[in-house]
Amino acid sequence: MSDYAELAVTSNFSFLRGASHPEEYAVQAAALGLAGIGIADRNSVAGVVRAHSIAKEKNVQLAVGARLVFRDGTPDILAYPSGLPAWGRLTRLLSLGKQRVEKGGCDLDLADLLAWCEGLNLIVCPPAAADMDAMLLPRLDEAASGRAWLAASHLYRGDDARRGTALRSILEQIARLDRLLAELLAMTQRREPVPEDVDVAAFLHDCVADCVATDVVVRVESTAAHARFDAAMVRRAIANLLQNAIRHSPPGGNVTLRAERTGTTLRVTVADTGAGVAPELRDKIAK
Repeated sequence: MSDYAELAVTSNFSFLRGASHPEEYAVQAAALGLAGIGIADRNSVAGVVRAHSIAKEKNVQLAVGARLVFRDGTPDILAYPSGLPAWGRLTRLLSLGKQRVEKGGCDLDLADLLAWCEGLNLIVCPPAAADMDAMLLPRLDEAASGRAWLAASHLYRGDDARRGTALRSILEQIARLDRLLAELLAMTQRREPVPEDVDVAAFLHDCVADCVATDVVVRVESTAAHARFDAAMVRRAIANLLQNAIRHSPPGGNVTLRAERTGTTLRVTVADTGAGVAPELRDKIAK
């Protein structure tokens, strides 16, 4: 049996979008030895019953949900309930959208999903142009208590590498926004430093692991074995320096995080191979 499970199956209950009956997908999944399938029709759960009966007979793991399509420009989102209460919220959400239009339609906005997403596993399907709002995933992740993911698929039309790069850029922006938010929240809370004994080399490697560096080499150099400082506060400061260095380094460039002890002082520096600050701006920065 394969470890692969197809989670974006659209049946003929998605009018003019899907062709096969839900039960036929379950039969084919069993024939291919898939780990499972997920039936997610467009703003509908109508195909679930047929798929469930055959999937049970064929011993195929079945995830039931819906592909939420929005009227406000939000990318399509696959929604899979984590339990019965979440299933009730998903069907209530779909009923809300269907009540707004004539039979056969369903008008949903992102705000509707945010109000009813508790317990739903959400998979965002980015648009082909990969121009998705970078704040969408953090908003969903917060509202759904960490149950939001970004989907990626090969379209085999010649631009998969470019789309992959664009999606990685979106994830990097999301990670950076999360870090900035955490730092801003931390700055609003006054607290005294809490020194602790720290393995310097291991600490620096952990700081590097927290950063996103796709095309820049980040190195760690340390001549200090142990030191005593507030690890959380120093980690935030280093994260800012590293992200700035990575962002301004050319592709294939190098960033070095170095720690060295001078007497009782531990000196930590970040160096990169970027162009640096323009000479005419240095005095202004110093002021």
